[in-house]
Amino acid sequence: MRTELKFGIPDLELPRLSGGKVSPAAFAGHALVVLFCPRGRAAETAALDQYATAACEFSGYDAWLLTVIEQDGVSPEPKCPCAIVYDPHGTAWEAFQKVAEPDLKLDRDQGATFLFARGGSLHHAWAGVASPELVIQSLARREA
Repeated sequence: MRTELKFGIPDLELPRLSGGKVSPAAFAGHALVVLFCPRGRAAETAALDQYATAACEFSGYDAWLLTVIEQDGVSPEPKCPCAIVYDPHGTAWEAFQKVAEPDLKLDRDQGATFLFARGGSLHHAWAGVASPELVIQSLARREA
C-alpha cells in the first residue's frame, strides 16, 4: 500500500477505536501530536493516561492529539479526549517512520511521538513516549 503525504503528514485512513476512520492528514492546518503507544496493554494504558491529563493543554495551542494503538480492543475505554486509532498491520508506523529524521532510531515496541506544525511539516519526533510536558514546551516555543 502506497502512502501519500499531505503537507508532510502521512495521508492514510486508520480505523478509529470509537468507529469510523480518520486520516492524520485531516488535521493539517492545526498543530498535530501523534503518539504511537508502546506495545503491551500496561504500557499502552500508561501512555494514554499520561497524555489524557495534557490533552486540554494541547488544545490551548490549537494542537490535536492522535494516539495510535496496535490493535482494536487492546485498550480499556480511553479516558483521553483525543482521536484513538489502531494500526494492526503497521501501515501507519511504517509511514511515520519515513517522515522522521533518518538517524532517529525508532522501535515500535517502545512507541514514538511526533509533533507536526500547522503547515504539516514535522517539527519534532521523539523515540518512545515523550513526556507531555516536553511536547507542550515544543508547542510553546513554536508559538513564540
